[in-house]
Amino acid sequence: MKRRITPIAFTGLILLTLGTTACGQSRKVQCQRIGQVVNATSLQFTASRGFTTGIAAAKKAAADLNRMKLDDRKLSNLRSHMAAGFQKVEKTAEAMAEVADAQGSVLITPQTKPISQQYTAAMQNLSKVVNASQTYCTSGTAPQELTDKAATI
Repeated sequence: MKRRITPIAFTGLILLTLGTTACGQSRKVQCQRIGQVVNATSLQFTASRGFTTGIAAAKKAAADLNRMKLDDRKLSNLRSHMAAGFQKVEKTAEAMAEVADAQGSVLITPQTKPISQQYTAAMQNLSKVVNASQTYCTSGTAPQELTDKAATI
């Protein structure tokens, strides 16, 4: 038995294909928007001396990410984890700035070690989330704990 495809079914198939392609492009565009925020923030961290610039950059990145409206639910959840990560970096960088010397360096002592460890952990967590979002943007996969629900702050 041969099946015939009617013009209406054919049109529906084309629209379905175009809709699928548009969604893929949409995710790509959304990923690019997130990437722009991360790249701009990364440049500010790299160029900064001391913690003041990094604090401001992390605060701006979190705000920019939180304002983004994303259609892709998983990407939106990743974005929320990234924004929360930037907020944690901001808070721990503020604590580092309080114990830093005039050049922006922190001497690790028994008093400053916990602050330094918290800052390092915040940066590592943020890096993990950024890497997960890059993986999601390129392959469509990321850890479920980052894609299934938004971050709680």
